[in-house]
Amino acid sequence: NRGAIRYSSGEFEAALEAAEQARRIDEGHPQALYLQARSLFNLERFDDSKVAVEQALAFDPEYGHAYNLLGLIGIRCNRYEEAAESLASAARFEPDLAFVQANHGRALELAGRHDEAIQAFTAALAINPEHGAARAGLARIDDTRLETESEEIEPQESVAALANAAPVPPGLDSDGENVPED
Repeated sequence: NRGAIRYSSGEFEAALEAAEQARRIDEGHPQALYLQARSLFNLERFDDSKVAVEQALAFDPEYGHAYNLLGLIGIRCNRYEEAAESLASAARFEPDLAFVQANHGRALELAGRHDEAIQAFTAALAINPEHGAARAGLARIDDTRLETESEEIEPQESVAALANAAPVPPGLDSDGENVPED
């Protein structure tokens, strides 16, 4: 409990120390391992955080919050497919948490799996219609799709417009105006 209090106050070193003390009392306590992993994550010690969260999952393989953290570690380390897999497990074990669904959507988005990301972001919004990260994720995907569509359409439209254009007679510009002579 001391570790959780320290963690919520942003004292990650103190939270880590409290989690390690709790582990000395009960080495396999999943919540102590999870708090240790969260503290390590916030201290940007991602490899150590991954080890701790995997230990927590070894003691409690249905610990949704631990899978969520494992997914966040994957995102921070640019391992998006791995993150998506972990966050799919988190979403399975914590289906009513909007932030878990939104995190899953972000991992899928970063992995380039936009249709699945839309489903995860939509699931987050079904739980909490005001969830900002889910709304932002959907907007990013829409913006990406619009950019991709315009990139694909513009060259085709330009080529088609040129192919159908009548030749410009000598002495006139493309608007049909006389070109001044030098």
